[in-house]
Amino acid sequence: MPWASWRTCWRRNPVCARAWRLTCNITRIRLQMYRIELTPNCFRKTMLMTAPAPRKTRLRSAAALNPELVFIRLPLRHRARSHPSRVSVLAVLGVITLSVFPATAQLESVRFSGKSMSTTYEVVYAVTNEVASRNTEGLQAQIDSLLKDLNASFSTYDPASTISLINASRDTSKLHLVKEDFAIVFRRASEIYFDSGKTFNPAIGPLTLAWGIASTTEEMPDEALLERLQSASNMTHFLLSANGTSPSLIRTVQKYDSLAALDFNGIAKGYAVDKMAELMRDWGYGQFLVELGGEIRTVGNHPTGRPWQIAIEFPSISESRTQAVLSISDVSVATSGNYQTVRYAQGVKIVHTIEPRAGRPHASDLLSVTVLAHDCMTADAYATALMVMGSEKAIEFLASRPDLDAYMLIGQDETDFEIYHTAGMKARLIGQ
Repeated sequence: MPWASWRTCWRRNPVCARAWRLTCNITRIRLQMYRIELTPNCFRKTMLMTAPAPRKTRLRSAAALNPELVFIRLPLRHRARSHPSRVSVLAVLGVITLSVFPATAQLESVRFSGKSMSTTYEVVYAVTNEVASRNTEGLQAQIDSLLKDLNASFSTYDPASTISLINASRDTSKLHLVKEDFAIVFRRASEIYFDSGKTFNPAIGPLTLAWGIASTTEEMPDEALLERLQSASNMTHFLLSANGTSPSLIRTVQKYDSLAALDFNGIAKGYAVDKMAELMRDWGYGQFLVELGGEIRTVGNHPTGRPWQIAIEFPSISESRTQAVLSISDVSVATSGNYQTVRYAQGVKIVHTIEPRAGRPHASDLLSVTVLAHDCMTADAYATALMVMGSEKAIEFLASRPDLDAYMLIGQDETDFEIYHTAGMKARLIGQ
């Protein structure tokens, strides 16, 4: 049969004709995969590959099959002691799946990003039938305002912040007025301080300043001074009080050691993520992901209907590759590591995280720790605590905490390590 007759027969068959149109249109789809790198000081987007741009927008059913692919490399929190791991968010922007079968419905998705609290943030959410498309600029303005207020309480880089004023004061009789957010973080930090055996220590401020990870000096801290500062690095030197009744409740913090200083960097960003999630709920959204400085909280599923996919990056300075991928919904995730922030003094490598009980930076046998918890404030703090504990004590601790799941890389360097994960974490790993 001549080619023209075969082509006519092909096109007259409804199933074949649909497949033909689908194939022809797909060849015109522009396929873009982006890697968006979020670091404390930059927001970089790199196009990895591009195919021909589309001329038609007829593939509604095929497009509905495609999740959005967004690969976000999130910066590792500078809190642990060896090589870090990173957390990445996987989503899909325009990856076409060939199929002639009916596609599942895909909700409209919206995303935006910004900078705050000395880092970057990212928000991705689904617009459902119940929640009409709203003013994205208005939502982002409220998030910016929220983070600005929290930064005014918790920033150790702003000399006018609440925490900086408390740390700078040498008056042990003074009552420092604090906001409700400060009081909430203070209470939760105190609980985890005792629950973790003081491996998470938000009163580590004096030692953090003494070891000065950002310092360029080659001098080591004086031993006598370290002993005095270690004594001051204790949460029992602070007292949170509340007087009156809501909404006119007056909250104050008093410190009993003039050298005592607070440092909520290991928990404040997690709390900020929780507040961002609370704001998203207030706006009526039930499917979203919020991220700030590497801390993530997911609510509901991805706009495609599947769980959110979070990639744990292999802890290496020299290469970039994915160690594992998580499939999660309605859970928070935080990862600890510290290879990105180190300095040397008299030939000694000084990492960012300090062993509070020893009063000095401590080499750990953990390369990275990723923690899952219901709220991000909890995941944030325990990621730090487990890194300080080391693998043996961390595994023992996790056995008694069914509310926490963890993925840990155990070893001294990136060429020789073992993997440990809890049963709950294993259930969320893709392909393992």
